[in-house]
Amino acid sequence: MITFSIRLTVCLSLILGLKYTRSDEDLPSWLTNETVQSHIAAIFSGIDHVDIVLGDLIPNQSYPPILDWLIHRRSPPSFLQGKTIRIYQNVVPGLKETGCKAGRPILSAIVDTDDANEDELGMIDRDYGDESRFIVLDRTFESFARVWDQNHQYGYLAFASWATFQLSMTCLLDPYATYLLILSDGLELEELIKFSKATWITQGVFKVFFMLGERIYTFDPFTAIGPREYGVLKELRNISDIPRIPQGDFKGYPLRIDRFRTTFSHTLLNKEGKVIDFIGADAEASRVVTRALNLTPNFLPPDKDQFGFKLPNGSFNGVLGRLSRRESDIVFVGYFIKDYFTRDTEFTAGIYVDELCCLVRKASRIPEYLLPITIFPTDLWGLLFLMGIICATTWIIIRTGIKMKATKSERRAPKTPLAYLFNLSNTIRDAPLYRKLIQIVVDTYILLVSAPYRRFTRSGIERLMLFGLMLVSLIFVSMFQSSLSSVFLHPMFYKDIDSLQRLDESGIKIPVKYKASWTTSFRPTTVR
Repeated sequence: MITFSIRLTVCLSLILGLKYTRSDEDLPSWLTNETVQSHIAAIFSGIDHVDIVLGDLIPNQSYPPILDWLIHRRSPPSFLQGKTIRIYQNVVPGLKETGCKAGRPILSAIVDTDDANEDELGMIDRDYGDESRFIVLDRTFESFARVWDQNHQYGYLAFASWATFQLSMTCLLDPYATYLLILSDGLELEELIKFSKATWITQGVFKVFFMLGERIYTFDPFTAIGPREYGVLKELRNISDIPRIPQGDFKGYPLRIDRFRTTFSHTLLNKEGKVIDFIGADAEASRVVTRALNLTPNFLPPDKDQFGFKLPNGSFNGVLGRLSRRESDIVFVGYFIKDYFTRDTEFTAGIYVDELCCLVRKASRIPEYLLPITIFPTDLWGLLFLMGIICATTWIIIRTGIKMKATKSERRAPKTPLAYLFNLSNTIRDAPLYRKLIQIVVDTYILLVSAPYRRFTRSGIERLMLFGLMLVSLIFVSMFQSSLSSVFLHPMFYKDIDSLQRLDESGIKIPVKYKASWTTSFRPTTVR
């Protein structure tokens, strides 16, 4: 498959070995029919990207003149003018084991692209320009599906037989895209009606147009054909026949609605205990919407799995599963706006605002023996401890200075007068130096907490320093004693978990009611 702008085309004569000179006789009649061309232009109106899928053609027709007419016609302008187009070199036929009959493949919106080599560039018509990059498409159905899915919100023009379309493309149809299928074989209209109804019900796709000869047929699911019966296959005769979603009046179209009991929706039960109605914001919203749009509500029985979540096999249960399988059309229940890992659902306008709420246990009460410590914060306790070290160091420096001055003056005996001056006990007088230093530190903290102190120094400069220390101690002890009574009278608790960060740091297990609530909110290891 090659990707290029409108000014480029594929030189299919190099692929098919054909040489041609374009004439109207080489073209199918629908290409030269101005009415048909106007209808096709209306079908792809507002679509900027179109994929052209080259599959089966009617006998005696070939692609080169058709593509040349579609892409390069100037008068009247081609309906592809101004659009970005991609041409699939040929359809990958689906097999029963690998194609649509084997189930819907896993699609991806990302396909790797590589620079084209010389052999690949040889497939491009140099008369119109060179294309240096294009998507490599191998012959597997999975690769075909992935490339197809890149354009899932835009338009497709496919040339194929009915059998090829069913094998290769029916499972790739998307509700947002527009499809025009040029059928190469005849087909009964009854089979088209049956297929279109099934596709609308199971996949939500209705913008599929079928060309049989010079006639274009499409299915309009919103046209009433009888009481409580909708959907008709119509032939395009003018632009107004193109089906569109009604903007204000659905004329009683049945809407399958899911709902179940939640915080914003309560049930009304009869005497037998069966649910007969819902009340609340969700129920009222369903009534307002169906009444305003003239829809006929069809309430489905509540699903036992309620919101639903993604299963290990990739499918969904609950309401998400019903929406993905097109078993219901809408659910009037409040969902958090987040990624539910499916492209088959989308959000409507918000009705109310809610927040994720984590209910945690109240922090336990602080034991009584620890209550005195809680009076001051940790940083203040650290500051008091640091102040004790600083005061003890200052005391040691002052005492060392006094000793040095007494030694130099030689007016006193080195031991007895200093021991008397410092009022040292007999044990401390003969103790080694480190023991004396430790005693100074101990005495400092005794004074700092206003504990009884028996041997006060007789040195005037030490008394002056210690007097300042006692003033600080008086302030500290007064604050401590005034707060001590309150902590015993009023219960004290550890700090509560008041943020998601503290919740994460706590490492506690988080039980949840709905698994869909935690898939993108918490780590799986913390939730049960």
